[in-house]
Order: sequence, then structure tokens, then C-alpha cells
Amino acid sequence: MAAGARDSIRIPLLLLAAADLALLIMRLPPLQKVLSLPGQGSTGIDPAVCLVGYMGLILWFTSASGSRMVSAQDRVTFLGVIGGAFMAAYFWLGGIPGGSVSSQVQIGFLAAGAVTWGTAGIRATRAAGSVGASLIAGIWSAMVSTLIACAVILGQYFVTGAPPETQDTYKQFQEIGIGTPSTVILIHALTAATGWLLLGPLVGGALAVLFGFFGRKREA
Repeated sequence: MAAGARDSIRIPLLLLAAADLALLIMRLPPLQKVLSLPGQGSTGIDPAVCLVGYMGLILWFTSASGSRMVSAQDRVTFLGVIGGAFMAAYFWLGGIPGGSVSSQVQIGFLAAGAVTWGTAGIRATRAAGSVGASLIAGIWSAMVSTLIACAVILGQYFVTGAPPETQDTYKQFQEIGIGTPSTVILIHALTAATGWLLLGPLVGGALAVLFGFFGRKREA
């Protein structure tokens, strides 16, 4: 991949990761309060570590040597953007106070996002014909999607305010020991961001390999 093409992918994604990191910092309380969050502060530190790690992976994947591992990187990135839009819709609709969108519709958005990661695997299989190419394509597309979703998870609070309170009695009981309502909302957002940053690429890679296998089998 030419240097110009790599930069056209690398720079926007690095800026997106930096924007996520900025949103995270804006959501976090002063340092002494961050360290009082669950896990001796790891709840607030973990998403920051994940985002810095994403930046490193973006630089590597878009380097002269790393770009060869992602087949048709521009197309795979585009699929990641589409998947990110579906995931963003899932989190946005779930966080609107008083929202009336059914859980089935939200799950549909999430499933559609997952399908785009599998489609990236099919594209990579057809282009390179190897499981490794499918795996890397799925990981890459999921990384792109997750960065977009993370921006919604961390930034929606500034737009729509606090999400609706849970009606689950057991969850309400659990939250009593966490702290104030604002602290509960913050911890949920931080936990969701970390979870998706970690699990997204794993799920994306697995789906890409699975879809790629069936795509290759169908062609045969």
C-alpha cells in the first residue's frame, strides 16, 4: 500500500482514537477520585490504556510491513465504518432518556454491525485466500467500529444527559453500594467502553474467520 493511501487511513483513525481519549478525560473526575473507582482506579485507567494500545496497533497495521497483513485495507476500513454506524445506533438508542425504541431494534443494529465484520473476512478470503488474512481483516474492521462506538458511549452524556435509570430491582440494589447516580452512570460508561475495546476485535476476528470459511466453501 502506498504511503499516501496509508496516511489517508491512518490519520483519521488516529484522530478518532485521540478524540475518544479526550472524551474519556472529560468524563473522568479529578485524579484522586479516579483512583477511588472500582478496582483501585482500574475502571478509569483501563479504557485509556486500551485507546493508547489501539493507537499503537493503528500505526503498526498501517506501516509498510503491517499493511500487507490487511487485504484490501481501504475496503475493510469502510466496512468497519459501516459496522461502527450500526454499533453507534445501538448505543445511542439505548442511552436516550425516555427512549421508546424496542430492544429488538437495538439488537438488530448490533447484529448488523457484527455481520459487517464477517463480510470483511469474506473479502479478505477472496483476495488473499488465507485464514490469517480473514482474521486480521476482522480484527481491523472491528477496531474501526469499536472506536466509533466508543465515541458514542463516552460522548452521549454531553448531548442527551444521563441515560434512563434501570427498572431492574436487583441492579438498583447493586448500584446502591457504588455511589451517587452520576458515579454509577460513569462506571457503566467506562466499563462498557473497556469491554467493547477489548472484546470487539476478538469477536470481529472470530466472525471474519467463520464467514471467510463458509464463503470459500461456497465458492468451491
